[in-house]
Amino acid sequence: AFKNLYNSTSSAYAYLDNLYIETIPTCPRPHNLVTTGSTSTSVTVSWLETGSAAQWEVEYGPIGHAAGTGTIVSANTNPFTLTGLNANTSYEIYVRSVCSAAESSEWAGPASFTTECGPISVLPYVETFESGLYTSSSQQDYINCWSRYASDPTHYVYIPSNTYAHNGTHFLDFHWTPNCFNIAISPALDQTISLSDLMVNFWACKSGTVGMLEVGVMSDPT
Repeated sequence: AFKNLYNSTSSAYAYLDNLYIETIPTCPRPHNLVTTGSTSTSVTVSWLETGSAAQWEVEYGPIGHAAGTGTIVSANTNPFTLTGLNANTSYEIYVRSVCSAAESSEWAGPASFTTECGPISVLPYVETFESGLYTSSSQQDYINCWSRYASDPTHYVYIPSNTYAHNGTHFLDFHWTPNCFNIAISPALDQTISLSDLMVNFWACKSGTVGMLEVGVMSDPT
């Protein structure tokens, strides 16, 4: 039976759906799965253990993957830190309790997160500006892991979509404003990469008759 309590001065509606009645599991699944402290290669996972398990399995994989089809690692601490992840990548995580060698709980989750951007460590590095885009409410649209600067804050470099693209539909647009400049800043280079060994190739075009495009390196993108 279910009873909804209310008083005479206000209404109180309750809604109930999809009722299940089943036996209490001997190995209950964890609850309140949370991810914190994401870096470019790791994330910390915590959960509420509802039984007495002291061992767990943590599974991670791409967004939308089914529980049991990802990469599974054993955990003997809660919280637990997953390592070896890829930078700027979205994942989903599941956790289950291991109550004995013969019994594990159902999977809890998923919880999702995205790792932080990391430095460029593998060459060649290729960016076509076709994926990883985001919409900005305070600035025009741009791309994850790149930063930007403008001497006129109302005219940042941005990524539109039209026929100026050399391939695909997106490209960097250094918007023209009188007597100002704007800078597109790529992800940092890993310290193991020597600048003297690098060259940069790109496609560019210009509308108008004035202006100059400079290419260089910077030690402090802020």
